[in-house]
Amino acid sequence: MSLVLKTLRLTAPMEAELRHVIGLGSTLGKAVRSAIGQLSEVTIAVPAECDLELLTSFRSGGVCSTSASQAFLTRLIEEYLRDGPGRGVIFEDFLARPGDKCLEATRGAWSQFGESVYHLLLGQVVSRARIESTIRHAWDSVYTLGLLTHAFVPQIPAELTLAELQDAVDHAEALIIGVFDGETFAVVKPVHERI
Repeated sequence: MSLVLKTLRLTAPMEAELRHVIGLGSTLGKAVRSAIGQLSEVTIAVPAECDLELLTSFRSGGVCSTSASQAFLTRLIEEYLRDGPGRGVIFEDFLARPGDKCLEATRGAWSQFGESVYHLLLGQVVSRARIESTIRHAWDSVYTLGLLTHAFVPQIPAELTLAELQDAVDHAEALIIGVFDGETFAVVKPVHERI
């Protein structure tokens, strides 16, 4: 299944659904809610033949396969990181907690703030396998939130500070938000209320 990014006419109910997903998050979700005003340009990863007029809710599934979406997002992140120095990506993990066994093999690839886990990709030389692993860990059918931002820390720390999380939000170029029952994602260009 070949996916493409298509620009979507955002209706008020659809924007409310995106804001609802953002609101489910922990510290990063709350920081995004307080710093982001309008959700301006919204593109979604869907099959090329998908008729956008038929998509009226981000909550309904049946749009595409999750594996195709994750592969497409991997390529998008790979290009984003490679296209400029000082770029970073952060995902808030909705389910994981710092002591979880599933995180043991990826120590050094994530940070924590309190009891929340954040997966980070920093710099231009991140491998495709690392990006794929990050997406698999952070992807959830209920809540997926990531930021394409500048590299707000020089290396991945064991613990993030609130100031570092806020810096990532303040400099976010785009939000990655899970949609259509977690099958795919939207790329949302934010309009910052404060920087």
